[in-house]
Amino acid sequence: MPLKKIIVFIALMLAFSAISFAQDTSPAPVPAPPSKATDISYINSQVYQRLSDVRKKLDAKDYEGAKEGLRQLENFCLDLGITSFEPLSASMLKQADSLLDEDDPGGALLLIDSAARISPCYPPAYFAKGWAYLAQDKMKFLMTLDAFREGFVRSMNDFWWPFLYLGNKFTSLLFTLAAVFSLFGLFMAARYSALLAHDISEALNKRDLEPHIKYIGLPAFFLIVLALLGYWWAATICFLSLWVYFNKKEKALAIGFFALLIFMPEIIGYYANFPQAGGNRLLWVMDAVNKGQLGNGTENYLESLTQQEPENEPAAMTLAQFYKKSGRYDDAAAMYEKLLKQSPSNSAYMNNLGNVYFLSGKDADAISEYKAAVNAAPKSPLPYFNMSQVYGDRLMFTERGKADLAARELDPDLISTLRDKAGNQPVRMVFDEPVPARTFWKIAFAAKNAGLADSLWDMTVKVLPLNGAPVAGLSFILLAFAVSALRKKGAFSHFCAKCGRVSCRKCQKPNYNKELCPECHQIFVKLEGVEARDRVHKMLEVRERDRKNLLFCRSVSLILPGSGHFLSGHPFRGFLFMGGFIFFVKDIFFGRFLSVPYEFRLPFIRPDILLMCLLLLVFYLTAQFSLRKTI
Repeated sequence: MPLKKIIVFIALMLAFSAISFAQDTSPAPVPAPPSKATDISYINSQVYQRLSDVRKKLDAKDYEGAKEGLRQLENFCLDLGITSFEPLSASMLKQADSLLDEDDPGGALLLIDSAARISPCYPPAYFAKGWAYLAQDKMKFLMTLDAFREGFVRSMNDFWWPFLYLGNKFTSLLFTLAAVFSLFGLFMAARYSALLAHDISEALNKRDLEPHIKYIGLPAFFLIVLALLGYWWAATICFLSLWVYFNKKEKALAIGFFALLIFMPEIIGYYANFPQAGGNRLLWVMDAVNKGQLGNGTENYLESLTQQEPENEPAAMTLAQFYKKSGRYDDAAAMYEKLLKQSPSNSAYMNNLGNVYFLSGKDADAISEYKAAVNAAPKSPLPYFNMSQVYGDRLMFTERGKADLAARELDPDLISTLRDKAGNQPVRMVFDEPVPARTFWKIAFAAKNAGLADSLWDMTVKVLPLNGAPVAGLSFILLAFAVSALRKKGAFSHFCAKCGRVSCRKCQKPNYNKELCPECHQIFVKLEGVEARDRVHKMLEVRERDRKNLLFCRSVSLILPGSGHFLSGHPFRGFLFMGGFIFFVKDIFFGRFLSVPYEFRLPFIRPDILLMCLLLLVFYLTAQFSLRKTI
């Protein structure tokens, strides 16, 4: 080959190498995710196939191969921008459960740890981890408790877990209040109906009607009111009709019932938001897009919503996130720019717009937005971190170091986590500010569903509208005090403090004692014409009565704690013990009103159920000891 051709060939090779080197070292925009990244069926087929491969390796005891497969599965999710994938984590926990049944806690822990990394705020993963630790070694009790604690703390960083958990607790609380007040009215009716029947028969001058009124007339009356008018009216009429016989504590508790009625529209209105928000599509779409899960139909729904409600910033921000995750950077940038016109000082919009600029290859514009985000929110570490990533991509290492140091000073744990996620792959270099949890709560409680609130109210009250409850509650309080004022002018029956018989002013003419019946008054007070034998016989009769009352109160308290306190005239303690007992029984044995998404039934009892069982036992035993000291 002539020397001239050799020189030309070498020159061309050097020129191509220089061009290639220049292209490799220049900052290049991150390529858009493939179109299949937004296809749910494609994602599911990929992740569950990878999970199946991992399970085969675990069955073959190839733990190193399983670790590598799980690492690739986690990276696949991150490459698609998925930061939380609860359905996949739930499937991994089911696989771990089967491995625990096969006495392989080591393989189960590999799956559980990976499930927690794929869905960092998914509490069942941490609960399962705690039980797996215990299955692996019974001495790892403290590690089990720490895993339980971490699961609870992590769940608070999500929206749906605390929202639905609070909704279920609110349901249990309302159910408990309704049950305890109704049982309080029932026990008061059982305790004081004899007095009311005696007074009615005396007013009619027909004492032979007293047993018929006590055992037939009054129970039938209260049952008819309950069937026709509802629970609230039945309890109200019970309290008002027996008001003159209540002691001070029982009256205070009845006033509490009427006060609850005053605030019932607000309570039921807020409660209606839990089932209402559980069906709010915007909240579910926001949550899915926040976590990188782009469902079919999401784009059309968000675009339609933003056109109908141009001022709806959460929907617009969610649509911008969708565009960005789908690789439509120009549309995402336009949406964030529009949002910044509506809220010029929102640092989250600035940070996310900077990310879109960076992915579009506009590094200078990205850095400008990050700096604006830093000025708007100096305590937020994410703009500093993203800015350091862009500086690193541009080989500006001095600026990168300064930005990285500033981010680490603000939140070292977060930055360490982001560094681990970013790795060396540009697709995962910058991170968005998600829609904040407070926005979810604001949307959930933005408007009360009057129709749903009225429907819930009508389940217990059939004739009193919800908006009339405050007037009714206040009227009942005034009526109760009016009844107390009338008591001074009337003659009402009472139980004898010794033998327990019903007595009244008419029964004790001409001598009246408001604590004793005529017989006990004659035997223990007047002492006229009373032999010692009769006095001893009466004292034995009183002791036998007290023994039977004590046995009855303890027996009913064994069945339902707090019952004995109600019957013995200690309503506050009865309300506390019975309320706590019913609250925990409802939560443990009667399920949930609102279903928590992607909840995985653990092979063992859930830690929160275990804790409630312990508290239930404490309430039960404390109620029994308290009753023994009270009576």
